[in-house]
Amino acid sequence: MKKIGLILVVIAILILAFIFFRNSGPTNNLDQFEQSAENLPVIPEGQYKVDSELTRLRWQGSRIDGSTHFGFVTVSGGEVEVKEGKAEGEFNIDMTTISESKNTEMFLLDIRGEDFFAVDRFPTAKIKINIDSEMDRGPEAYTVRGELTIRDKTNPISFPARIHRDGNNLVADASFLIDRTEWDIIFDSGSFFTNLGDRAIHDNIQFELHLILN
Repeated sequence: MKKIGLILVVIAILILAFIFFRNSGPTNNLDQFEQSAENLPVIPEGQYKVDSELTRLRWQGSRIDGSTHFGFVTVSGGEVEVKEGKAEGEFNIDMTTISESKNTEMFLLDIRGEDFFAVDRFPTAKIKINIDSEMDRGPEAYTVRGELTIRDKTNPISFPARIHRDGNNLVADASFLIDRTEWDIIFDSGSFFTNLGDRAIHDNIQFELHLILN
Protein backbone atom coordinates (compact mmCIF):
# COMPACT_ATOMS: atom_id res chain seq x y z
CA MET A 1 0.00 0.00 0.00
CA LYS A 2 2.80 2.40 0.85
CA LYS A 3 4.38 1.78 -2.55
CA ILE A 4 1.07 2.49 -4.32
CA GLY A 5 0.64 5.70 -2.33
CA LEU A 6 4.17 6.82 -3.21
CA ILE A 7 3.58 6.15 -6.91
CA LEU A 8 0.37 8.21 -6.82
CA VAL A 9 2.22 11.13 -5.19
CA VAL A 10 4.94 11.05 -7.86
CA ILE A 11 2.33 10.99 -10.65
CA ALA A 12 0.51 13.96 -9.09
CA ILE A 13 3.77 15.96 -8.90
CA LEU A 14 4.58 15.23 -12.54
CA ILE A 15 1.10 16.35 -13.66
CA LEU A 16 1.36 19.61 -11.68
CA ALA A 17 4.84 20.30 -13.12
CA PHE A 18 3.59 19.72 -16.68
CA ILE A 19 0.67 22.14 -16.18
CA PHE A 20 2.96 24.80 -14.66
CA PHE A 21 5.57 24.76 -17.42
CA ARG A 22 2.94 24.63 -20.17
CA ASN A 23 1.18 27.72 -18.83
CA SER A 24 4.38 29.65 -18.14
CA GLY A 25 5.59 29.46 -21.78
CA PRO A 26 4.88 31.98 -24.58
CA THR A 27 1.15 32.53 -25.08
CA ASN A 28 1.37 32.87 -28.89
CA ASN A 29 3.77 33.56 -31.72
CA LEU A 30 2.08 36.85 -32.60
CA ASP A 31 3.60 38.53 -29.55
CA GLN A 32 7.06 37.46 -30.71
CA PHE A 33 6.47 38.83 -34.22
CA GLU A 34 5.20 42.14 -32.82
CA GLN A 35 8.30 42.44 -30.70
CA SER A 36 10.51 41.79 -33.73
CA ALA A 37 8.60 44.40 -35.73
CA GLU A 38 9.21 46.97 -33.00
CA ASN A 39 12.95 46.34 -33.34
CA LEU A 40 12.89 46.98 -37.10
CA PRO A 41 14.56 50.37 -37.59
CA VAL A 42 12.51 53.35 -38.73
CA ILE A 43 13.72 54.82 -42.03
CA PRO A 44 15.14 58.27 -41.22
CA GLU A 45 13.60 61.17 -43.13
CA GLY A 46 15.67 62.89 -45.79
CA GLN A 47 16.73 62.96 -49.42
CA TYR A 48 19.06 60.14 -50.45
CA LYS A 49 21.07 59.52 -53.61
CA VAL A 50 22.34 56.20 -54.96
CA ASP A 51 26.03 55.51 -54.50
CA SER A 52 26.66 53.79 -57.84
CA GLU A 53 30.17 52.69 -56.94
CA LEU A 54 29.10 50.76 -53.84
CA THR A 55 25.67 49.56 -55.01
CA ARG A 56 25.52 46.07 -56.53
CA LEU A 57 22.75 44.45 -58.59
CA ARG A 58 23.36 40.77 -59.31
CA TRP A 59 21.28 38.72 -61.76
CA GLN A 60 21.07 34.96 -62.30
CA GLY A 61 19.32 32.79 -64.87
CA SER A 62 19.36 29.07 -65.61
CA ARG A 63 18.34 26.41 -68.10
CA ILE A 64 16.17 23.39 -67.36
CA ASP A 65 19.30 21.20 -67.40
CA GLY A 66 20.63 23.07 -64.34
CA SER A 67 23.33 25.15 -66.04
CA THR A 68 23.39 28.71 -64.74
CA HIS A 69 24.73 32.11 -65.68
CA PHE A 70 25.09 35.11 -63.43
CA GLY A 71 26.61 38.56 -63.49
CA PHE A 72 26.10 42.17 -62.52
CA VAL A 73 24.52 45.29 -63.95
CA THR A 74 25.15 48.87 -62.81
CA VAL A 75 22.60 50.95 -60.94
CA SER A 76 23.72 54.20 -62.53
CA GLY A 77 21.77 56.66 -60.40
CA GLY A 78 18.61 57.48 -58.56
CA GLU A 79 17.10 59.16 -55.54
CA VAL A 80 14.84 58.28 -52.62
CA GLU A 81 12.86 60.76 -50.55
CA VAL A 82 11.68 59.75 -47.10
CA LYS A 83 9.02 62.02 -45.62
CA GLU A 84 6.26 61.55 -43.05
CA GLY A 85 6.81 57.82 -42.83
CA LYS A 86 6.78 57.19 -46.57
CA ALA A 87 9.61 56.55 -49.01
CA GLU A 88 9.42 57.15 -52.75
CA GLY A 89 12.20 56.78 -55.24
CA GLU A 90 13.39 55.86 -58.70
CA PHE A 91 16.58 54.11 -59.82
CA ASN A 92 18.17 53.87 -63.25
CA ILE A 93 19.81 50.64 -64.38
CA ASP A 94 22.39 50.89 -67.16
CA MET A 95 21.63 47.76 -69.16
CA THR A 96 24.65 48.31 -71.42
CA THR A 97 26.87 47.35 -68.46
CA ILE A 98 25.37 43.89 -67.98
CA SER A 99 28.15 41.37 -67.40
CA GLU A 100 28.49 37.59 -67.08
CA SER A 101 30.83 35.86 -64.62
CA LYS A 102 32.64 33.82 -67.28
CA ASN A 103 32.66 36.72 -69.75
CA THR A 104 31.39 34.35 -72.45
CA GLU A 105 31.35 36.40 -75.64
CA MET A 106 28.50 34.52 -77.35
CA PHE A 107 26.34 34.62 -74.23
CA LEU A 108 26.91 38.36 -73.78
CA LEU A 109 25.93 38.97 -77.40
CA ASP A 110 22.71 37.02 -76.79
CA ILE A 111 21.73 38.66 -73.52
CA ARG A 112 22.46 42.16 -74.82
CA GLY A 113 20.73 41.43 -78.12
CA GLU A 114 17.14 41.42 -79.32
CA ASP A 115 16.34 38.01 -77.84
CA PHE A 116 16.80 39.38 -74.33
CA PHE A 117 17.36 42.96 -73.19
CA ALA A 118 17.99 44.67 -76.55
CA VAL A 119 20.33 47.16 -74.90
CA ASP A 120 20.97 49.12 -78.10
CA ARG A 121 17.28 50.10 -78.25
CA PHE A 122 16.58 50.05 -74.51
CA PRO A 123 19.79 51.06 -72.73
CA THR A 124 18.09 51.98 -69.46
CA ALA A 125 15.78 50.04 -67.14
CA LYS A 126 14.02 51.72 -64.23
CA ILE A 127 12.74 50.76 -60.80
CA LYS A 128 10.20 52.94 -59.00
CA ILE A 129 9.58 52.16 -55.34
CA ASN A 130 7.13 53.08 -52.59
CA ILE A 131 7.32 52.14 -48.92
CA ASP A 132 4.84 53.05 -46.23
CA SER A 133 6.68 52.59 -42.92
CA GLU A 134 3.45 51.64 -41.12
CA MET A 135 1.63 49.49 -43.70
CA ASP A 136 4.73 47.85 -45.18
CA ARG A 137 6.62 47.18 -41.97
CA GLY A 138 6.96 43.43 -41.42
CA PRO A 139 8.51 41.28 -38.71
CA GLU A 140 12.00 41.36 -40.20
CA ALA A 141 11.84 43.53 -43.33
CA TYR A 142 9.93 46.22 -45.16
CA THR A 143 7.74 45.32 -48.13
CA VAL A 144 8.83 47.34 -51.15
CA ARG A 145 6.15 47.98 -53.76
CA GLY A 146 6.78 49.56 -57.11
CA GLU A 147 7.25 49.19 -60.83
CA LEU A 148 10.01 47.72 -62.97
CA THR A 149 10.48 48.95 -66.53
CA ILE A 150 12.48 46.81 -68.97
CA ARG A 151 12.41 47.21 -72.76
CA ASP A 152 9.95 50.11 -72.25
CA LYS A 153 7.45 47.73 -70.65
CA THR A 154 6.36 48.34 -67.05
CA ASN A 155 5.00 45.78 -64.58
CA PRO A 156 4.33 45.95 -60.84
CA ILE A 157 6.79 44.29 -58.47
CA SER A 158 6.85 43.65 -54.74
CA PHE A 159 9.60 42.23 -52.53
CA PRO A 160 10.94 42.35 -48.95
CA ALA A 161 13.99 44.47 -48.15
CA ARG A 162 16.12 44.74 -45.04
CA ILE A 163 17.00 48.38 -44.39
CA HIS A 164 19.46 49.80 -41.87
CA ARG A 165 21.82 52.69 -41.23
CA ASP A 166 25.58 52.28 -41.65
CA GLY A 167 27.22 55.51 -40.58
CA ASN A 168 25.91 58.21 -42.92
CA ASN A 169 24.63 55.66 -45.42
CA LEU A 170 21.22 54.04 -45.75
CA VAL A 171 21.64 50.38 -46.77
CA ALA A 172 19.00 48.12 -48.30
CA ASP A 173 19.38 44.43 -49.17
CA ALA A 174 16.79 42.56 -51.20
CA SER A 175 16.36 39.44 -53.31
CA PHE A 176 13.52 39.01 -55.79
CA LEU A 177 12.39 37.08 -58.86
CA ILE A 178 10.80 38.34 -62.05
CA ASP A 179 9.10 36.37 -64.80
CA ARG A 180 10.97 37.62 -67.87
CA THR A 181 8.09 36.73 -70.19
CA GLU A 182 6.04 39.53 -68.59
CA TRP A 183 8.54 41.90 -70.19
CA ASP A 184 8.26 40.13 -73.58
CA ILE A 185 11.53 38.23 -73.17
CA ILE A 186 10.38 34.85 -74.42
CA PHE A 187 13.56 33.40 -76.01
CA ASP A 188 13.79 29.63 -75.33
CA SER A 189 10.88 29.81 -72.89
CA GLY A 190 9.11 26.50 -72.34
CA SER A 191 5.94 28.52 -71.71
CA PHE A 192 5.91 29.64 -75.35
CA PHE A 193 7.85 27.01 -77.30
CA THR A 194 7.49 23.23 -77.28
CA ASN A 195 10.10 20.53 -77.88
CA LEU A 196 12.94 22.58 -76.37
CA GLY A 197 13.84 19.85 -73.91
CA ASP A 198 16.83 20.69 -71.72
CA ARG A 199 17.58 23.72 -73.90
CA ALA A 200 14.65 25.59 -72.36
CA ILE A 201 15.54 28.56 -70.17
CA HIS A 202 13.62 29.15 -66.97
CA ASP A 203 11.26 32.11 -67.14
CA ASN A 204 12.38 33.40 -63.75
CA ILE A 205 15.39 35.68 -63.38
CA GLN A 206 16.67 36.25 -59.86
CA PHE A 207 18.01 39.62 -58.75
CA GLU A 208 19.96 40.39 -55.59
CA LEU A 209 20.26 44.06 -54.71
CA HIS A 210 22.71 45.67 -52.30
CA LEU A 211 21.72 49.32 -52.39
CA ILE A 212 23.76 52.11 -50.80
CA LEU A 213 22.16 55.54 -50.40
CA ASN A 214 23.76 58.65 -48.95
